[in-house]
Amino acid sequence: MGKCAGTVALSLAVFFAFHWTCLICCPQGWHTKSTLIWNFHVGLYKVRVEPAIAANLAGGVAKAADYVVGSVSSSKKRKRKPSFFADAVSFVTEGEETLRYYRDLFCTTASIVAQNCAPWEMLLWASWMLIICTIISNILLLIGAGMQYYYWFHSARKIYRKWSSGLWVAASFTNLIGLAAYTGLTFQFGQWLAEMMITSARSTFSFIYVLAVVSHLFTWAPCLIAWTCIRPNEQEEMAEQLALEKKALRWGLDDEYDDELLETQYDEYGEPVMPHDQYGYPIAPDSRYHVSAYVDHTGADHTGTYHDPASGAYVQQLAPGYYADPYATGQPQGSGYTEAPLGYGYGQQ
Repeated sequence: MGKCAGTVALSLAVFFAFHWTCLICCPQGWHTKSTLIWNFHVGLYKVRVEPAIAANLAGGVAKAADYVVGSVSSSKKRKRKPSFFADAVSFVTEGEETLRYYRDLFCTTASIVAQNCAPWEMLLWASWMLIICTIISNILLLIGAGMQYYYWFHSARKIYRKWSSGLWVAASFTNLIGLAAYTGLTFQFGQWLAEMMITSARSTFSFIYVLAVVSHLFTWAPCLIAWTCIRPNEQEEMAEQLALEKKALRWGLDDEYDDELLETQYDEYGEPVMPHDQYGYPIAPDSRYHVSAYVDHTGADHTGTYHDPASGAYVQQLAPGYYADPYATGQPQGSGYTEAPLGYGYGQQ
């Protein structure tokens, strides 16, 4: 169930990224508003307006008026019948323009009908939010699918598996935010013109919106598969061990502490454990070399001698039980140091 489930999950993530791209590119079908005068077919960036019953009647009257005007016209050289009234009615009752164009148009007429601007303003903002959230969600889905593919076919590191699941969860939440914002902001569009008794106040959500809601539910499928069906790769432990060894080589750790670091990196419960030296002091993993508190840091080399920076000579290393006092009397010539028993006070011999 591991590799097969991972392949199914990443395939679904790629499919839904492509599917949501097609949904937000649909020019109409998110809202359909029917009135006595107009029928609005609203998309995320375009609006198509068709004449309704009253508009068709007005169009017929306009054509009749044009015919009457053409018949009583004194000009006999006119070969084409006038269509002034019909063109005027057609301009008002039908057309296809961008969503922002109709927002500006109805907000301009808000001085006549005050309720015209707010629904179209909300509709425009909701469309922008849904488009942006969907694009971000698609990017997260594709990146998560890429990490899942890299985990199963290239490097079975735990970090790729966890990041893939996390990105799919983030993509689903982002898609949910965009769809919820679009639903809440465009709900007022259904009540538009209801106070003028030329339409109802019912919901105007159309087929593409319903399809988007159903698609959102299935967008969680890669996350659910990753949580329930995907098991870690059999090579994950080996890949983590190899990565740890490469990190140790990159840090340049001493050989006597490399094996201890690799063996105690994780305990029996899978929790990371900081390694310790032979004296019980922790070894910092970000340090290049481990330094013990009990090691002589005075500059003694491996021959047991100490290099005095003042005189440039090498002095025999102090015997156990003695210490160097630069202020004591009877200093050896040229060294600047003397040996005194540990029981004496500072500066006394």
